[in-house]
Amino acid sequence: MSGELSASGRLPVYLLTGFLGAGKTTLLNKALKLPEVARTAVSINEFGTIGLDHLLVETADDGVIELSDGCLCCTVRGDFVDTLVDLLEQRGDSFDRIVIEMSGLAEPAPVLQALLGHPVLEDQVEAAGVVCLVDAVNGQKALKEYHEAEHQIALADKVVLTKIDLVEEPEYVLDFLRTKAPNAQLHNARDTAFNLGGLFSGSSVINGGAHGDHHHHHHHHDDDRYKSVTLTLDRPVETSKIDLFIDLLRSAHGAAILRLKGLVWTKEFEDRPLVLHGVGSIFHPPERMDSWPVGEAKTQLVVITDGMDPNFIKRLFDGFMGEAVVDTADNAALTDNPLAVPGVKF
Repeated sequence: MSGELSASGRLPVYLLTGFLGAGKTTLLNKALKLPEVARTAVSINEFGTIGLDHLLVETADDGVIELSDGCLCCTVRGDFVDTLVDLLEQRGDSFDRIVIEMSGLAEPAPVLQALLGHPVLEDQVEAAGVVCLVDAVNGQKALKEYHEAEHQIALADKVVLTKIDLVEEPEYVLDFLRTKAPNAQLHNARDTAFNLGGLFSGSSVINGGAHGDHHHHHHHHDDDRYKSVTLTLDRPVETSKIDLFIDLLRSAHGAAILRLKGLVWTKEFEDRPLVLHGVGSIFHPPERMDSWPVGEAKTQLVVITDGMDPNFIKRLFDGFMGEAVVDTADNAALTDNPLAVPGVKF
């Protein structure tokens, strides 16, 4: 099964987002033709009919559409959670993943929260990644004028720039997107090396976002509403310290935490990373992977927020992890103190 985080056997679910006109259905049509994506159930999260063009064979009365390559596609006319539960009941061995194509004006956070917090879904599916398409022609305008578009890219694990052949300065657009989604994998849909099937395989917690960052954190420019911080630690810590950090963060600041994801190196099981994944105050029960996916063992967490100061989260994390932290007021007192040793900085 693609995208497994562990041996739990849960089905990976990918969200396909992007503002109006970004080309979601076109990209999805192309992806479903690929052998590695063929065994996919697709849920269209908007009212009305859908146009999957040549892939359509027949439409059943219950809203489930049989596709020519064996996929299933269901049109969501009510609560998408009920639709997914029904889809899972019908699954058998017919598909290996689910892709939810979001409406152009929809925000992904409520869907992620439902996947993480629903008593039935949380045991059967895992949120494996958020793929956001951005139109190179109109995407920048949408990101500046519509909070839905900005929210979509803020939560993305993979960002795909479409219609890039229609703009004169594609690098300018790509640089703009890097400032908006510094923790996401950025893809050019026109690049010959672009792996379309790879958008819907693997896990965002493992492959996206939490890059190796030896400086412990980086974040968006200060004038951006949505900010992210990458937290890393090069030594194992007690699970209880991580638990306390997460509990305080989500209980006191849950409304501002858009998403938290990553791997934790713990003392209890040093060779088996702990997987964390949460949206707002809703967190999926932590899991243990069988082994580290790639590279060296290291705690790597990405926290995406709505307006929170990344430095506050960094200080909070360091405090719980036992890192040396000098309080802002204390630092001023030390550096401004006439008795301070010349040349010594804190």
